[in-house]
Amino acid sequence: ATMLACGESPQLIAVDGIVVTLIGLSDPLRADARTAIANLQRAGWSLGILSGDHPDVVANVAKQLAIANYHGGLSPEEKLAAIRESRGQHRTIVMVGDGANDAAALAAADVGVAVRGGAEVSLHAAPIYIASGKLASLYGLVKGASRTTRIIYTTFAVSLGYNVLAVGLAMAGGISPLVAAL
Repeated sequence: ATMLACGESPQLIAVDGIVVTLIGLSDPLRADARTAIANLQRAGWSLGILSGDHPDVVANVAKQLAIANYHGGLSPEEKLAAIRESRGQHRTIVMVGDGANDAAALAAADVGVAVRGGAEVSLHAAPIYIASGKLASLYGLVKGASRTTRIIYTTFAVSLGYNVLAVGLAMAGGISPLVAAL
């Protein structure tokens, strides 16, 4: 229980069927995890953790990252079910993962993002790959996508405005229809 409270997964080591030691294994948080998570939360994203790790270990990580929605001890099928359920409740689901057990959920999400350093199968399942392995790149991706969307909407608005103006001038006889079309 002490290991779990510290965020370590207990592992038993046995020799000839007899337990000889107990060790705790843990993965440290990525160096930029806190900053990346805080940036996404400030941008209005609702974040959650879906993990196959022990629920107490996941709770420890969620506490460190200030994430209220977390689930541990999930199988790949349960992760997939959680993604499918979330798709019915939210506009867009983004899944970030690096493990083989994330592959199905990465493929089912609206946007799947694999992180360098993970299992090869997760890289094949996700259409987006963060080659740097840094979570800060995820926030850069989100900002870039938002800017691109704004540019597209602005271009449509300018085009629509020009067409309305040109058609109106052509109908009023102010310019020829050929000039309006050009």
